[in-house]
Amino acid sequence: MSRIEIRKVVDQHTGEVISENERRRETNRDFVQFYRKHIADIANLGRIDPLALAIWLWIVERMGSDNALVCSMTPLVEQFEKSRQTISKKISFLKRSRYLDIYKSGTTNVYVINAELVWTTNAERRTHAEFRASVVLSASEQPNGATAASASNDDDGGESKERRRPLIVKSRRMIT
Repeated sequence: MSRIEIRKVVDQHTGEVISENERRRETNRDFVQFYRKHIADIANLGRIDPLALAIWLWIVERMGSDNALVCSMTPLVEQFEKSRQTISKKISFLKRSRYLDIYKSGTTNVYVINAELVWTTNAERRTHAEFRASVVLSASEQPNGATAASASNDDDGGESKERRRPLIVKSRRMIT
């Protein structure tokens, strides 16, 4: 019978003993991997349609570890200061060009970035159909004038520059 050895390390910041795999996972937690064979395609998107590339990168920056972002049109309209129709056309172009897929959750879109272009976790998980998603909420979509800062888990008194930025919320709901 073979014995599997799990290396343990001490976290320098917390003193906590963790496995080597956990340390690696934490070290590489906030990365986006671009596949070399598609970098030219992404650069070409920037030449063909700079706004579409900017929208795609905005989604990539905010997507969860399984390449998904739940977001209504409002934060995109506010971020890019373009009409809903313009944003919708650019997103449709991105879908037709296979940069992303779009699923519906009620009236909100779930944007799933093409995992053949970019990915944020180990390659074995690229084919999973169920995923956690990052959710972007806009302050203007909240009832009673609530702000993104007052809706967030961070307690900064609600008065900061962060108030004007879309709120990122992690969701564990599975898309079926």
